Amino acid sequence: MVWFTSSTSKSYYDYPYAVHFFTNRKLSCETALRRSIEIRDADIENLTSRFVGYEELPVNVPRDLYVAVEFKPTDFGSYNLSVIANTIPSDVAEEIAKYRMSYLTVDIDEYKPRVASSTLEELATAIDVAESMAEEVRVFRTRGGYHIRAKLKAPLGFEKLMELRQKAWDDPERVRIDYLYHEHGLTFLTNLLFNEKCTFENGKPTCVEERELPLNNITVAREAFNFGFDPTYGQTLKLSVGQVEAVIGLCRVVLYGRPNVVTKELASRVKKEIERMYDNEETVATLSKAYGDAKTFTLRSVRTIDLGYIVYVITPKELMGSLIGRGGSKVKSAERTLGKRIVVVDRESRDAIEAYADLVRIAVRRALST
Repeated sequence: MVWFTSSTSKSYYDYPYAVHFFTNRKLSCETALRRSIEIRDADIENLTSRFVGYEELPVNVPRDLYVAVEFKPTDFGSYNLSVIANTIPSDVAEEIAKYRMSYLTVDIDEYKPRVASSTLEELATAIDVAESMAEEVRVFRTRGGYHIRAKLKAPLGFEKLMELRQKAWDDPERVRIDYLYHEHGLTFLTNLLFNEKCTFENGKPTCVEERELPLNNITVAREAFNFGFDPTYGQTLKLSVGQVEAVIGLCRVVLYGRPNVVTKELASRVKKEIERMYDNEETVATLSKAYGDAKTFTLRSVRTIDLGYIVYVITPKELMGSLIGRGGSKVKSAERTLGKRIVVVDRESRDAIEAYADLVRIAVRRALST
């Protein structure tokens, strides 16, 4: 596939002119570009940033074939597509489409960060979706992210395949363009995923091939818990527990590790363990009774962490005195009632951060041993 980006484009994907070649031999970048220009047969001086991408297909074609299209941005943030030329016979188009509908392919780019997740979290989700539908899942490293190629147990229809790709965090622009192709009867052009991509600098191509990664040698990430606020006040805390690294920061607890260790089930178990210790209803009720103060312990600014042998009461500094009591009298009284040690700490202190670290460390350790 060869495409050209206009020098006035607002988006990387506004490439007004694209050509898909189908050949039984690999065209050089220079040849592909030259032939693309010949097919267009128009002034392309305003087109820049030329790219060439290659995908290997197990399809023999009777001769060199191609489809040339134009994309024109609309005022509504989408595109209008028009077909300039199409030399693909219907039987070849059907064979290509059958192959492409037999694979779930996902493109995850590191340079397109999502609002609520990271690249490694998207990778974990993509692998989950692929493994639920496929007999074989392969992961590849690209110049700027990851490719997932999954051989499906049976070919799917276009709509179902697109539903899976979106569920797997596929590149949204790739999804949008494929819908356009499908709407114009070019379904055989969809689900394309390059094995090699070449960019041009000073007129010379720089090409990068995708590189396969052993599935259990990659790192994935999964959110295990969301506090709804930042307990570490801008700090990032990293904890190593066995084969898992747990990171606390920006409201969340995220687990990192190999896909066979940091599974969806592990993240779910960690969440349950944290919920068992963090603001536990029974602990809060017992503390309220011991202190004779139901109101304070239901404030959102006061948090409790019950590790079994010790209970942390994490509170704003201005409430510490009333919770500790003169000479620690209130704490001692509550300790006798609970049968556990109680530690009252300022929520912005290092002690509070350590309390959250203990909470997460114990939760992950318990989840791993389950």
